[in-house]
Amino acid sequence: MILIENLYDYLIKIHVVHSLPGRLRLAIPSIREIPKAWQVDTFSVVELIEAIPGVNEATYSYVSGSAVILYDANIINEKKIIKHLKTMIRIVGAHRNQLEKTKVDQLGITVEKMKEVIKREMCL
Repeated sequence: MILIENLYDYLIKIHVVHSLPGRLRLAIPSIREIPKAWQVDTFSVVELIEAIPGVNEATYSYVSGSAVILYDANIINEKKIIKHLKTMIRIVGAHRNQLEKTKVDQLGITVEKMKEVIKREMCL
């Protein structure tokens, strides 16, 4: 499992651009590479990020490849937030075979199913 985790950490580059207690700006370059047709609505992604206990608000941009997360520093810290995000990405990666069969017109339904899988597997 350590090898797989290290591989994901290498492939899933999430860098802290700026951090203050309660506010975190992250660079996530891989989201810039998602083709326009496969970019899901921001509400779906934001809803998942905001489901992390202690996260109050989240925004992200496909164009800039960045995210801003506002959180309660008494409940969670930046390392735990990044760990949660990487876990979400790992879960999506674990379902890659199913996702590869998704057609663009089925993307909304697939995203909703994937959100439920992530929430269930992460107990969110």
